[in-house]
Amino acid sequence: MNITVEKSLKRCLKRKITFTLGMMVAFLITGSLGYAEESYFAKDTDIVIEKEGDVNLTTDYTVENKDNRYSAIGADGGNLNFKGDKLNISNKITTGNMIFGVSNRENGTVNITANEINLNMSATEGAQIRGIRNVGNNKEETKIVITGNITGNFTTDTGLNRAVDAWTGANTIINGNTDFTLTSTNGTISAVGAGEGADLQFNGESNKIVINSGTGRVVGIENWNNPHGTIEFNGDLDLTATTGENYNQWFQGVLAYQSTTNFNGNTNIVFENKSNISEPGNKGNNLIDIQCDPGNSDDTIVNFNGDTTNLTLVTTGESTNQAIGVVVSGVPGVANFNGKETNINIISENSNFNSGLWSKYGGTINSVEGNILNINVVSNKETIGDNESTYSYGILTQEYSGYNGNVTLNGKTNITVSSIAGNSIGIANTTAENVKDTEDGKVYLNGDTNIITASQTGAAVGIASVGKYSDTKLSGNVSIKVAGNEDSLALDAQDGGLIDITGENKTVQIDGDIKSTDTTININLTGENSYINGNIFQESASTVATLDETNGTPVPNGINIILKDGATWNNKGNSSLGSLTMENGIINNTVDGSISIDSFSGSGGTINAEAKLNTDGTLSTGDI
Repeated sequence: MNITVEKSLKRCLKRKITFTLGMMVAFLITGSLGYAEESYFAKDTDIVIEKEGDVNLTTDYTVENKDNRYSAIGADGGNLNFKGDKLNISNKITTGNMIFGVSNRENGTVNITANEINLNMSATEGAQIRGIRNVGNNKEETKIVITGNITGNFTTDTGLNRAVDAWTGANTIINGNTDFTLTSTNGTISAVGAGEGADLQFNGESNKIVINSGTGRVVGIENWNNPHGTIEFNGDLDLTATTGENYNQWFQGVLAYQSTTNFNGNTNIVFENKSNISEPGNKGNNLIDIQCDPGNSDDTIVNFNGDTTNLTLVTTGESTNQAIGVVVSGVPGVANFNGKETNINIISENSNFNSGLWSKYGGTINSVEGNILNINVVSNKETIGDNESTYSYGILTQEYSGYNGNVTLNGKTNITVSSIAGNSIGIANTTAENVKDTEDGKVYLNGDTNIITASQTGAAVGIASVGKYSDTKLSGNVSIKVAGNEDSLALDAQDGGLIDITGENKTVQIDGDIKSTDTTININLTGENSYINGNIFQESASTVATLDETNGTPVPNGINIILKDGATWNNKGNSSLGSLTMENGIINNTVDGSISIDSFSGSGGTINAEAKLNTDGTLSTGDI
């Protein structure tokens, strides 16, 4: 008897099965134990399971006190610890309300350790899928920790499709690589989502998400209404998505509101929209969409902290909906590029509104010193209808609801914008006068800046600064080249907007005309490699702007140029400016050129006037 009891006890202990008091009493009376089918769901109890080989589970448990929500493994108020070689999860029930692979709820804890975790789940008749679901009220007590590499394939018809889901103060930690594929014909796909104070942490070296949608809405990473909550990728992320030709929804790679999202590894997001359906102003493509409102309890922050960030949006269909790389709308909303290199590519087939960066409603976009930001915007739209207008921007700021936008780039910035039809603008800082915060409206590029814009049929503008609170400053070396069909304006300041290119001893190269209307442009050019190739137009709505005061009120002060140490201005037509300072600078004036200067100062320089021999033997030159 003692030998039998000892062997039974050892066998039970080796299996690591939880004993209750009742089980122990039965064991002492009978000398043996009988077991029901092993449970993988800890409802107000503790379960410890250790298995070798493959473990195959299906959605056997009704959970969350709902008879139409199903899970394969997890906890609700209890604690589950599973350790095995390979865990395979599928669902035998495809209908109902929600289907979960791994789930946890209300002060439960789930710890799963396996070499491989495979989730293959499908749903029909509008049922929703959550591959990993965590809902609770305390981050320390409601926790899922999965250690191992996870592969997931999730398919729905019209129901919501999500790989990882956390809500209401829950905490989910994945210590392993992830590889998720989500497919839906007509349902919303929101691959990773958190809300109401929940945390999601991905600690694997590699994270891959592939999304295929027919007509349902697509959100790659959704950190929405999640105060004090964070989604964090501590390894690399590769997120791709494609849509069908009848797609008619918002198309968003990252959607954030009252939350913090950190991409700490290299990040590659590539979205392709094949839609032929247009709903301008209502639906569009925002690769990184950051939203908030004044008075929110929490800021909305998205940080790109990895060495390399690649953001690519491609629209290939007939849809004219907007195509935006990064939009920050609302204060306090922030996008931070903290890595070494950021590449933003917008390639649009027919969109009427394209932009690499877009800040409005008091939102802010920042880059750190040492970051290289490359923005490439291509509009392939070939024809524009009678009631259409097409604009493509590298950087755009706008007013919304009384707040202007803000951009501060402390690293190097390279902007290329090209259009077949429509207008191409490198930087457009547009502001409104009736605002709630007069400190908004700043676009500061503190590192070197290179801007190239071109349009085959429309205007090409390097920098436009419009409105009383529009403050646009470039402090590093500057190169601006524009080539438009209608206008080629390297600099265009209007209605009180300021453009200031006054870095100390910097090389400034401008290929294109310069124009101010009722406002100020300041440019310092230093060294033999600095030049302006183009005309300068200082205009006012009423009379030519001057540097004087009228009736005690300063008149908007036109264009002020400093040419220093061999810097050159090549004038080709009629030009006017407020002030010119010559410190060993050079002006080359064509025979057809006429230069009007309100104020001249400096130690002097060289003025070369092209001469033309007339038929009567006299010479003609341009006027200065």
